[in-house]
Amino acid sequence: MQSHLMFPTVFANRSIKPASKTSPSVRIATRASWPSGAESFAKSLAGTQVVADQVAVIPVGAEKEAKAVNSDLDQGIEKNLDAALIQNKLHKNVKNEVKNGVVTLTGEVNSEDKRARAEKVATGVPNVTQVVNNLQVKNQKASSSQ
Repeated sequence: MQSHLMFPTVFANRSIKPASKTSPSVRIATRASWPSGAESFAKSLAGTQVVADQVAVIPVGAEKEAKAVNSDLDQGIEKNLDAALIQNKLHKNVKNEVKNGVVTLTGEVNSEDKRARAEKVATGVPNVTQVVNNLQVKNQKASSSQ
């Protein structure tokens, strides 16, 4: 009897976020043998743009359940982040999207301090793996924290 090792299939849905409103946004879907391969591929195409690390490990045979768990976790992050933004009086101008634990902040704030505060608030939410800060302040560009 021959045994086979089972390796999870890794699907990477990478978003290359624009550095400014006029730069195009690029989405890359790749299939790699391990997350680092997908990450390297996306970063090689990104140049100086921010790569949102949205890799999800989906166990073979449990794809539906894993996607449901990831979706539920993202919804929980979103609700906790919304509450934290309200508590910090940032909810009116800061919008967010959550995908596989990666939070993308969008909107327009009137100071660099508020932009930094929103990123700090998002980074502090449980289960957040990365924050892509696309909040616009006059003459500012996007950044990423990991």
